[in-house]
Amino acid sequence: MSMQKNVMKMFSGSRAVGAPGADLADLGKKIAKAKKTDKTDKIGEADCSVYEGELTEEAAEEMVKDSMPMGRFMKQAGEVTHTGTIKAWVDGDGRIVKYEINAKMSASIQGMDLEMGSTKTVTLSGIDKTKVEIPEEAKKALEK
Repeated sequence: MSMQKNVMKMFSGSRAVGAPGADLADLGKKIAKAKKTDKTDKIGEADCSVYEGELTEEAAEEMVKDSMPMGRFMKQAGEVTHTGTIKAWVDGDGRIVKYEINAKMSASIQGMDLEMGSTKTVTLSGIDKTKVEIPEEAKKALEK
């Protein structure tokens, strides 16, 4: 395959952004270390504690591959390193109301250093504000 075709392949085909539930589902496995900072921030109406951590190399690599099409092909270039950080804002009830994930990929290609990064910031709102009304027919069916 020609170099031009490889370059075109690297810059096409990014994946769709995942839902927050997917990011947070196995978060504990993705963090190498974390700590609560002395900072507090107000997110919406909530006073939040701020936590910061480092991602495992595997989690950083996964984010780079998901967010940058070129990230999936960098292993072909040779030695590549992946690093990442996470920052989370947690309200007084222990719920994450905002998080920011940063991932970076570094490589050396034909003697030229290359560094690419990606940041994903998610703010969750309307927590505990959803109302669910069960129709009468459904209530009767559940009682049977």
